[in-house]
Amino acid sequence: MRGGPYSVAVGDLNGDGWPDMAVADAGSTVSILMHTPPAPAAVGPAPAGLPSTFRLAAPRPTPSTGAVQVQLLLPSACAVDAGVYDLAGRRVGSLIAGARMGPGAHTLTWSGRDDSGVRVRGGIYMLRVRAGRDQGTRKIVVIR
Repeated sequence: MRGGPYSVAVGDLNGDGWPDMAVADAGSTVSILMHTPPAPAAVGPAPAGLPSTFRLAAPRPTPSTGAVQVQLLLPSACAVDAGVYDLAGRRVGSLIAGARMGPGAHTLTWSGRDDSGVRVRGGIYMLRVRAGRDQGTRKIVVIR
């Protein structure tokens, strides 16, 4: 950057649920620093620094023409159910059903197909995740 930083802003710039940073210098250059979420490195006892609350990040990519991934942060081990629903509330796809997951960051993937293996039509779908007593919902836009 020319002349050092002039202004700094922090916010979720790419809609992934994580804070990012934009830094502007006096010469009209803006640098964007995207946050990279932590990933678990090993299986074993829970390390320090685990999330203190449940969090369901925005699905990526959306809009999507194929598979979609979403990051799930769990503060403690629990059973997890995740499904994709159409706007009428009908379940069209399952990601995970009743599996016990440990604390930390997890990535769930939806293939963009219904439970019979057929690609879903373009439109808006809702991802619903229930993890123990917590739950979250995120919108997925599918284009074909």
